Amino acid sequence: MGLILKIIGFVLAGFISFILLLFAAMWVSDEFLQVTQPQPQVAYGVTFSNIYTQGLELNQDQVYQAIISDLGVKLIRLPVYWNIIQNQPDKFDFSEYDKMLDLAAQHHVKVILAIGKKLPRWPECFVPTWAATLPANNQQAELNNALIQTVHHFQNRPEVVAWQVENEPLFDFGQCSSIDPQVLSSEVSLVRSLDLRPIWVTDSGEVGLWVKPMQLGDYMGASVYRATWNPIFGNFHYPLPPLYYTWKAALIKILFAPSSRGVIISELQAEPWTPGTSIIQTPIQTQLNDFSLQTFQDSVHYADHTYLGTEILWGVEWWYYMKEHGHPEYWNYAKTLFNGSTSF
Repeated sequence: MGLILKIIGFVLAGFISFILLLFAAMWVSDEFLQVTQPQPQVAYGVTFSNIYTQGLELNQDQVYQAIISDLGVKLIRLPVYWNIIQNQPDKFDFSEYDKMLDLAAQHHVKVILAIGKKLPRWPECFVPTWAATLPANNQQAELNNALIQTVHHFQNRPEVVAWQVENEPLFDFGQCSSIDPQVLSSEVSLVRSLDLRPIWVTDSGEVGLWVKPMQLGDYMGASVYRATWNPIFGNFHYPLPPLYYTWKAALIKILFAPSSRGVIISELQAEPWTPGTSIIQTPIQTQLNDFSLQTFQDSVHYADHTYLGTEILWGVEWWYYMKEHGHPEYWNYAKTLFNGSTSF
């Protein structure tokens, strides 16, 4: 028994030493690259949520127009919420999204459409009321039909450059459970059978395993959150070097997903995390303290040095909200990013 414990201790010590050496190598490599390499060329974009904009008590048309005409954004990830396009059985209405895509086309903006039931923004799942109480198999059949109708409706839009199927589907977060990998696989296969555009599958950048998303999607989108909150640890800052994401992507591609076209940042934290309350119920000064302009700039600098090439920023609605409340510095800083952004 004593020998077995010694062996376990030796293996555990070796594993811990390996992890520490790996992280040390990442930090040293990152410092070396920042000194020796030119500023990374990055294609910046944003996620725009009409539902979140309404939650901030903003005019969604004005915000969306400003994102394109004032910020100069050329890449938008747009969630197509199931409960908006089909709020009644057997009746689809895409007019709200048609209008947004018309404006994108006029300004040569590229759009990634996120489709499914688990999509960006709280509460993460957006199932129509009429479908919420259906048995699981029936609900999935309705969702599959919604996917088919959505792809058919938008597939002749040249401004749509990719589909994202679900959002962080294997990550158990929000007021819904994670999606079964087999169900996710069938949804991806369904969308792939309908259209030839690339498919994104996303995962948590910090705690996701990435293997299945990289295997299923043409591209994988990783969320990058340096500062989070959870009920166990409270405020938590991930002590990860930027190259953690780069090395993780390369390793999984080599070992498990050789056909993957790569990893991009699909959700870069660029607004405060306000647990247990909404932004509009949080004092402006608290928001400034929780996510300062310097924090925003540091977050972008950090993501740039993952060298993943594409960064979809999270929080454009909040930048506009802050501008409307006397703090345009976030919006103005973002302008400098999009003015210097490369093509996606």
